[in-house]
Amino acid sequence: MISPVIRWDHSDTWFVPSFQNESSKEGYENIRCYCTQGDYNLDFEKPSEELERQINLDLVFNVHQNGSWGCYCNLSVSHKDLGKPRSVTESFVNTLHPGDLSAIQWIESPLKIKSDENNLCSIHYSSLNFRDVMLVTGKLSKDALPGDLAFQDCVLGIEFAGESNGKFVCGMRPAKCLATSVEDHDSGFLLDVPDKWSLAEAATVPAAYGTAYYALLVRGKMKKGETVLIHAGSGGVGQAAIAIALSTKCKVITTVSTTEKRQFLRNRFPELDDSSFTDSRNASVFENFVMNVTNGRGVDIVLNSLTQDKLEASVRCLAKYGRFLEIGKFDLFNNTALGMEIFLRSVNFQGILLDDVLQGPSEDKEKVEYLIRAGIESGVVIPLPHVLFSNNQLEEAFRFMATGKHMGKVVISIRDDSPSGILSLPRTYFYSQKSYVLVGGLGGMGMEIANWMVSRGARNLVFISRSGLSTGYQAYRVKVWRDQGVNVIIDNSDVSTQSGAQTALNLAVGVGPVGGIFNLALVLTDAMFPNQTAEHFEIVSKAKILATIELDRASRNLEPKLDYFVCFSSIASSKGNAGQTSYGFANSFMDRLCEERSKIGLPGLAIQWGAIGDVGVLHNLMGGKDVDVAGVAPQKIASCLEMFDLFLNQSHPVMSSFVPVSRIASKDEGTQTLTGLVAHILAIKNIAKVKMGATLIELGMDSLMATEIKILLEDKKGISLPATSIGQLTFSNLVDLKSNELNLNEESTALEFKQITLLHLPLAFEIAIQLERQGESVENLVLLDGCHKWPKFFAQTFIERDFEKDDVAWLIYFLFLHMSSNWKKAQVELSSLSEWDERLNKTAELLCEVYPTFSLDELRDLATAFSDRLRIGYEYEPSTKVKAPTTLIRAGKAGFDKKLGNDYELNQVCETPVNVLVMDGRHHCFYERPLELDIPKMINDIFTV
Repeated sequence: MISPVIRWDHSDTWFVPSFQNESSKEGYENIRCYCTQGDYNLDFEKPSEELERQINLDLVFNVHQNGSWGCYCNLSVSHKDLGKPRSVTESFVNTLHPGDLSAIQWIESPLKIKSDENNLCSIHYSSLNFRDVMLVTGKLSKDALPGDLAFQDCVLGIEFAGESNGKFVCGMRPAKCLATSVEDHDSGFLLDVPDKWSLAEAATVPAAYGTAYYALLVRGKMKKGETVLIHAGSGGVGQAAIAIALSTKCKVITTVSTTEKRQFLRNRFPELDDSSFTDSRNASVFENFVMNVTNGRGVDIVLNSLTQDKLEASVRCLAKYGRFLEIGKFDLFNNTALGMEIFLRSVNFQGILLDDVLQGPSEDKEKVEYLIRAGIESGVVIPLPHVLFSNNQLEEAFRFMATGKHMGKVVISIRDDSPSGILSLPRTYFYSQKSYVLVGGLGGMGMEIANWMVSRGARNLVFISRSGLSTGYQAYRVKVWRDQGVNVIIDNSDVSTQSGAQTALNLAVGVGPVGGIFNLALVLTDAMFPNQTAEHFEIVSKAKILATIELDRASRNLEPKLDYFVCFSSIASSKGNAGQTSYGFANSFMDRLCEERSKIGLPGLAIQWGAIGDVGVLHNLMGGKDVDVAGVAPQKIASCLEMFDLFLNQSHPVMSSFVPVSRIASKDEGTQTLTGLVAHILAIKNIAKVKMGATLIELGMDSLMATEIKILLEDKKGISLPATSIGQLTFSNLVDLKSNELNLNEESTALEFKQITLLHLPLAFEIAIQLERQGESVENLVLLDGCHKWPKFFAQTFIERDFEKDDVAWLIYFLFLHMSSNWKKAQVELSSLSEWDERLNKTAELLCEVYPTFSLDELRDLATAFSDRLRIGYEYEPSTKVKAPTTLIRAGKAGFDKKLGNDYELNQVCETPVNVLVMDGRHHCFYERPLELDIPKMINDIFTV
């Protein structure tokens, strides 16, 4: 019997049909496909010797290309190989994983695409500062940085020495100096390097002396004859501060940690004597020393970089009318408490944030720059001793800095006299002056891709979409981009036609040279092959094949040439998927066209994606749930963006990215169990450490998690529970769950309901205030049956005590939520105790009767954490009014409006009238029956107005 044969010409259609999954069906197992180029004689009746050898191999797919027979196959490429460092001209330093010093890497910089090199200052040396170490080790969040630096990758380094416009300079910036170049017009200041200084020496000056001058003279108003306590005197800022204080004829007391450092400072500053030194490691030692040296008066100024108990001791060292100058950031950004009693002595406490001053033009910045220049002229400012590391010793440099053993500065030689560049991880960036066309870019994945492109520099986006903006999220995201200065154009041209494609590209050219075309469009007409029709193929092909052909043709006339021509394909092309022959066919065409473009030197990349999680067509079709498809697990969008970045930095025309289910299962079979899935929802990494008798509420379940677990139980076990009962489930219940019946405590519904509603803090309200304070525009604030007074309202509703004066109330409230009948008796017992620790111990003992699996220590910790959290919510008062249009969707049957009013008193803290929508249900319906009550639609309608 002769096998059915499908023949096609590679140059006409590049057709590789998606038969793999259907070939096992009856009637398909004998299909063989042959793809040829040009005039190859494909004669099966009288095959040539070469063709006969190929036929005898009995391959399903046979491809003749460049004079040889072969087949299409997938070759595995490791993530490491794709992201292999390469030599680049511009790069910066960052850590891939905060807290892991071994993850510090050189990364390709966005400055590589800057067109005007004259505006770049070439960095030769950069000094490390403790802020850099704290950022890399994770002890300081990027949120602590000034301006918009929290949203950027290049944040390390605040000082440098290098070359600008033919001159040797040193300077300081708020960030971005641990790099090969810095923009000349950035905020900060530049100083000419004196002829007698080397560039490495010059790199030690700006931050140390800038901070010392700003703290002591600009903010501290240091005067002749005053006594100054300078902590960590052997450090860079310490040495600079000692030099400045001595030049102002002040008495200096400094702390050091070793005898070696003390001797070093005595050699560098002969004016210092034994009364100038004390121990930085022991708070009581240096506090007593300072008070003895000053005859109990204290010092006029403290320049502090120490933390916690040493900070408190330093405050106590202040004399009356003293000034405390805090240059450290750890306690500032951890909101460390400071006793108010010290201010009875009329002292002054100031946070010294020079990086904030450098952000833009200011009188203080001009003063600092002037003082450094004057210090250089007078000889007060001299280079600091330093330890030098090469650019491939990043980890060693940071580790050395972290030990605190150095005296002076730690300097990194950026270029190491290497003209070929630094080995850096590749990174994609987009030209701000170019435009980028995204066909089908308003879909779920398209919006994420576009947002990522904006974060990498794109400022002109042209979306080609048949339906335009159709959801509130799309409108919101476009508004955010435009607020960021992004030019967003939305056009409905039919790019599957020659005129439509040309119109779309002309539109893009109007805002900037076209830098890239990205075809993300797709249409599905799934059906098994006997049910596929020509119309099915035409519908799918219009978005994939015809659009790609016309965009390819129209783009070849563009000047300058494209940087990217990217098609979003699918593994249905290479691996096949039952019922998706038409879809596989269309995607296969895109693959082949990108191969043809690549052969002739044009950019071309087809990415065969697997199932996408979080967003996109599959995610929406499955009702927002991520499900496995044909042995492929959904790939998280964050992972997709990471792979997209890597794919754009390699030369292969066809790449594929997907997550086999087998790989996930092999890594952790437990995550496929019911307990594993619930643990995943609760963000529990190690089930073995979980107390099996603890309820899901006690393990941190909130209302959103309850909804997820409710759906999970329905899908996996066919058990339908109200979300208000799920909170009483334990992992023991989940392990033993073998039927559709659960024996839950009768009180569980009420208990879980109170836990979920009563513990909500007014986070959304405060987030809106903070965003507006930073100049961000908040388009809408939507509150779901909540307000700024929520914690206080519920506490006062259930517990008749004075929360503001009675700390027993916090513990009673905690017991109220966990004890069904005896909490009033517990209230009497707690009130009879006078000390907090006694009350806390009693609370733990009472709860042990309810939760015997918990230890007393664990219950004390839980009660303390609850009290602290409730206190925050109870005492919360908005610092200002919210400007954004605010909508309250409240529960009509809850009755909360009888005490709080129709608008829950929100009009008192909102500048615009509050829009109130009423949902026909109680509070718990928001997470128990949101779809039934059209809550998502209500929210979407708000954002689409």
